[in-house]
Amino acid sequence: MKKAESIPTGIVRGGLWPDHHAALIELLDHHPSRRIGNHLMLNIAEACVEQWPITLHDYNQAIEAGTTTKPVKFTVRQDLYPRLYDRYKTLPVTIRTTVFLNMLNRFADMARSNPEAVTGAMRDLEQGKSSKPALDPDPTSGHSGLPVQVTNVGQVVQSSPSPESSDNHQLAEDDVDPMSKIHTGL
Repeated sequence: MKKAESIPTGIVRGGLWPDHHAALIELLDHHPSRRIGNHLMLNIAEACVEQWPITLHDYNQAIEAGTTTKPVKFTVRQDLYPRLYDRYKTLPVTIRTTVFLNMLNRFADMARSNPEAVTGAMRDLEQGKSSKPALDPDPTSGHSGLPVQVTNVGQVVQSSPSPESSDNHQLAEDDVDPMSKIHTGL
């Protein structure tokens, strides 16, 4: 009899700090079943991990003296969450849990603050699309999370959410390059 092959998994066990992981705690507590909350969070992360990769902020360790953590466990299966599994396995063993939980918290915060962008990423993942314009990875930075375009002269123009307001923004194609009138003597 042939033995069934096991599916590669990554087990993330850790504790969520109340202030540092507030968005993730809120998302998980919103669902009556731990499995439903975990499944939703891992699906959100699978959809977002390529568009909003790991940031330096994800490496910060939360240490809150005198507070207790909420224990969590996530099972990242390669067959269900291939992008997330690959990202998890590329992290050094000593910091996997910290970085992974911080990344999940960031995605939970994005789901709370910009649900349209996260829903769009999930829809694109479901439809098999993998490339989209880069969105602001940090929902707390004060940006709206709209796609950002960089023009040929390095000017950053934030895309407008509706066609009516797009008339207010002119791309740099119509602008005259201010450096074109400077003579360098070459």
